[in-house]
Amino acid sequence: MNTRVSMKALAIASFAVLAADGLEQRAVAAEDTYRVRELRDLTNRAGVGTVQANHLNNMSEIIGYSTDASGTLRPTFWNHFFPTNLYTAYNQQIASVEGINDRSELVGAGTISPDRFGVYILRRGKVEFPMYSGFELHGAGVVLNNRGEIAFHWFTGDTTADSYYWFNGVLRGVDGNDEENSAAAINNAGVICGTSSFDTRVGPTNPPAAWVSRPNRLALIPPLPGDTGVGASDINDHNEVVGESFTTAEGAFYVNGRAYLWQDGVASDLHMTLPGHLNSGPTALNDSTVIVGWSSSVRGSAPNAGKAVIWHDGTTRDLTAQIDASDPLKRYVKLFIATDINDAGEILAQGVDTRTGNVRAYFLRPMRLPNINP
Repeated sequence: MNTRVSMKALAIASFAVLAADGLEQRAVAAEDTYRVRELRDLTNRAGVGTVQANHLNNMSEIIGYSTDASGTLRPTFWNHFFPTNLYTAYNQQIASVEGINDRSELVGAGTISPDRFGVYILRRGKVEFPMYSGFELHGAGVVLNNRGEIAFHWFTGDTTADSYYWFNGVLRGVDGNDEENSAAAINNAGVICGTSSFDTRVGPTNPPAAWVSRPNRLALIPPLPGDTGVGASDINDHNEVVGESFTTAEGAFYVNGRAYLWQDGVASDLHMTLPGHLNSGPTALNDSTVIVGWSSSVRGSAPNAGKAVIWHDGTTRDLTAQIDASDPLKRYVKLFIATDINDAGEILAQGVDTRTGNVRAYFLRPMRLPNINP
């Protein structure tokens, strides 16, 4: 029952040589063309059901959600593109899957018993619920790194969320917490980035504020010049952060976002908004500072109305246009958001199959890498 997750560890050694070769070349990732593969739902049929691919690791393993035979959306793990229903595989304990690392460990929210709910970590084929002083951890937005450090945010009231860090049985609050504070990502050094929705530290109007936190140290990321709010999406192992800087506010919502990159304490406009579009947002970056996300022609953060984009070394490209001309799916795929990228330059994206108009999930591998998962 659990072998599909644990067997991937056996492939790590054989993949290492291929991955190392790919990592040396990944500086040209933004200029790559890609072969495309559609991810299948839990019925293992293409073009049916619903698939939402959210994250991948450096072993090409993927997590997200897909429909089973009953049409119910379930947390899903793809190993060599074969989907596993995590909900049924682990005795209905896994309710969501939100983070994955290079040791094939997964985190998310799960059910301990009918009246007990908490953060789980799946490792060595076993679902574990970290305990602290006898109380299970409750939270959302759960992420982890390769050392098994976990960050998450915990709703402490109807309008209040705080961010927390857990490692080896020790739980602590993330430095610099403020109201409605949520962790977004954690890198392999344990540095966390996130967003405070209403941050009293940056002004009386409480605009959104982005932050980077490590033990006993906090850095606030300011909006880009002329903007009034800012959020964080992802952090890499060089402590570089990507997120959105917002220009205007309409009611409680900030719109006209611009993608930024925060390096060495300075936030810079990535200019990821394509010509004719109004806003853009980054979703992820890798250790070569290759960034993926979306650009939209609709006011507000509406990536499903836009295009998936990739940025590297000052240049933004429409990711759909980067699909290799020889790929048989090129004529039928229009990508509207890229959700993740790993250090080999492999990308997850959501798009539309123009033959049916249905939203699909796609895995993109650079043509320069060997096609190890045909």
